Amino acid sequence: MHPEPVRFFHFLSGTVAVSLWDRIILIPISKNREGAVGCARKRQEERTKLYCILVRCLDRPQQRQGKEGGMNRNVTLNVTLLLVLVLALAVSLTAPLTAQRRSENVEVTVEDLVATPVGVSITLRASGSSDRIRMLIGVSEGRSIARAIRHRKSSRPMTHDLFKEFLDRNGWKVQKVLIRDLASGTFLADLTVEKGRETQVYDARPSDAMAIALRFGAKIYVSKHVFDQQRENEERQEKPVKPDSSEPETLRL
Repeated sequence: MHPEPVRFFHFLSGTVAVSLWDRIILIPISKNREGAVGCARKRQEERTKLYCILVRCLDRPQQRQGKEGGMNRNVTLNVTLLLVLVLALAVSLTAPLTAQRRSENVEVTVEDLVATPVGVSITLRASGSSDRIRMLIGVSEGRSIARAIRHRKSSRPMTHDLFKEFLDRNGWKVQKVLIRDLASGTFLADLTVEKGRETQVYDARPSDAMAIALRFGAKIYVSKHVFDQQRENEERQEKPVKPDSSEPETLRL
């Protein structure tokens, strides 16, 4: 077989292997662990590593060309790249289902805003289920979200109004908001903006991201595992603390 078609087949096979690894395995895991911003950087690093492995696999048989016949060279290359393809497919089929489930997002809507002595309690309800996310935000952010829901404007532009005006004049619009994680009692969110085919993702507080997104009519999403995290935190807080039996009775409150 002519060497050029063989090398083309090898390159095509390697490209398919990299694509399978990138799209089926790396994207769900990276998004789950690092969010949308870290996902792109992680994908690029892993893609570079895999390409280096493929290049080494192609170069090693060529270094032995003087010692081995052309038939052995072709067989070695075919077996090497076939193993890479099989490995990529095997890992994609055996990847943890939990990691894939956590990459799924649930659309939510603002169900309630309640003023409290320490801020505003906002409740987000999942579409199609009774799951809810509750968080405490600042008073000014709560008022801004309320104005956006009611389509009311203040006499002078506030911070979120100014940000919307800036995006509008430069041709950008908000695509979505994703509340991606709950870490140490703090909700983490991504604000995604788009302009034509270009998209940019910004790490943001959920309150600011929602106040801006609602002014564009953009959708709000919550990662599925965030519901589980909040549920676990609430159950942990509801558990009664057992008093230490060694503690004197008179010191117990």
